[in-house]
Amino acid sequence: MSMARHPAADSASAPAPKSGDADTALSEGARFARFLMVGVVNTMAGYSVIMLLQYGVGLTPLMANAGGYLVGWVVSYVLSRRFVFQSQRSHKASMPSFVVAALCCYGVNAAVLHYSLSWLGLAGPFAQAVAMASYTVSFYLVNRHVVFRHSGQ
Repeated sequence: MSMARHPAADSASAPAPKSGDADTALSEGARFARFLMVGVVNTMAGYSVIMLLQYGVGLTPLMANAGGYLVGWVVSYVLSRRFVFQSQRSHKASMPSFVVAALCCYGVNAAVLHYSLSWLGLAGPFAQAVAMASYTVSFYLVNRHVVFRHSGQ
């Protein structure tokens, strides 16, 4: 029989996160892996709505993009808050900064989409994919370091 201590036994003495702080028990690699999983779900939902609105409904690429991102923001907030960053902050505390971050990063997305369509001449689906990638990177960084940041960081 092994006398080695179980890792969970060592964590019992660690202080619990304060209310409103993100759980620091996840390694950065695990947090990023979860973010990527949420990103897959969010991307599938958002891109599907974008394509439906652009090609099924006939909206302009920018309008379709906005509709897809509205759906994606709901998915992203719910999953990021609990599954990725394990935030204990109330919705009242976290929602406003999430909305501001989402809008700012959407501005980045819209600028990249416009540039990709008008200056680079990319076809709609390719321009949307480039714009989505710019949004994903900027939104992760803002969520990680601002919106769901642990107070000790």
